[in-house]
Amino acid sequence: MASFYGATTADKRVNLAGVRRRGIINQAAFLAVHGNDTESSPVKRGVSVLKKLMCLEFPSPTELNIAVVPPPADPNATTRQRFAQHGSDPACAGCHKTIDAVGFTFEGFDGMGGARTQENGKTVDTTSTLSDVGSIGGPLQDSAQLAEKIAESPELAECFALNFFRFASAQSGEGTEKKFLELYGGFDESQRSNIKQVLFAFVQSDVFSRRRVR
Repeated sequence: MASFYGATTADKRVNLAGVRRRGIINQAAFLAVHGNDTESSPVKRGVSVLKKLMCLEFPSPTELNIAVVPPPADPNATTRQRFAQHGSDPACAGCHKTIDAVGFTFEGFDGMGGARTQENGKTVDTTSTLSDVGSIGGPLQDSAQLAEKIAESPELAECFALNFFRFASAQSGEGTEKKFLELYGGFDESQRSNIKQVLFAFVQSDVFSRRRVR
């Protein structure tokens, strides 16, 4: 694994100092699960980050009655070049402007999560610019910088708290989630980033102790 990550080893310890990977989303496990056998997948990676870490929702192509036709393989183009054309389709562009902008930052990794600088003889481009994505908006150098921005974002803290609420309460109804987020919104900044404080506030709230009789 040290060789896979491009790390050095000494005294049975791995040194990641020279490896530009940040957080879970730059680990091979995440990248491989959200990639394809023979190529990366900007859409899978972008959707996963936005939905699971930022709690943003996008309608599925089926809900919009859109037949998904992946860009055809092209040995003379990078994945990003192929998907850029796919994102220009007016029926897809509304969602894919954001999804692909996140997904393209991962193009420094192949389908298995291995680092790369070239694809089909061409230099891969990991730069991107996000808009309408809260505090993580703006220019990005790559997915490592994306991870750093997300880690510091209030949207991530709120999304984590919301997912914690869903798990702890076994509830995911719109009304109860809204009530919990109102409770969370009343916390000061230090409470929002402290899981213990979120837990204590949750178990002391009506959202925990009361449930609608069916």
